Amino acid sequence: MLTKGPDSKHTVKIAVFSDTHLHDLSSGLPYLRAIMARYAADASMVLHAGDVGDPDLLLAFDGYPLHRVLGNTDAPCSGVGVQKLLTVAASRIGLMHGWGGRHEIERKAREAFSDSRPDVIVYGHTHWPVCHHYAGQLMFNPGSCVERRMAPHYTFGILELGDILTGHIVNVDTLAAQFLRG
Repeated sequence: MLTKGPDSKHTVKIAVFSDTHLHDLSSGLPYLRAIMARYAADASMVLHAGDVGDPDLLLAFDGYPLHRVLGNTDAPCSGVGVQKLLTVAASRIGLMHGWGGRHEIERKAREAFSDSRPDVIVYGHTHWPVCHHYAGQLMFNPGSCVERRMAPHYTFGILELGDILTGHIVNVDTLAAQFLRG
């Protein structure tokens, strides 16, 4: 939890996804919509830290402002880069997919944003959820709601930005069991 100054007047809730890797729209769209409806209907926006899968899956976030970056499995997309810096509710957010193993990715993410020093660095790639502070920054990886890869649960994340900056990893195992095949 980071305390912000008086510039942040209200709390902004942001739904955060990464590594959705879904290519079956018939189950993928309803699944992502169910996650949003159950856990993040009141979100002000959505961040996606790359490896979307079928780009049409982003339709699940219609009605929400969406900021995304490309992951290592995403096809190039006009206007979408590999790194982005946003300012939301007086908080600076660095968004990237990342690369490398679980034990080196945070160092690489911090290095990628070393000049801008955002309050939060959101990254993906490892499918392993992370929410902790390092040197005054919130390091946040929502994990994956589709492929656990040894992580204990299917997850996505929620950031709350305001006077206090917090991140939450949300377990979506129950919905995953309903919507994901195999």
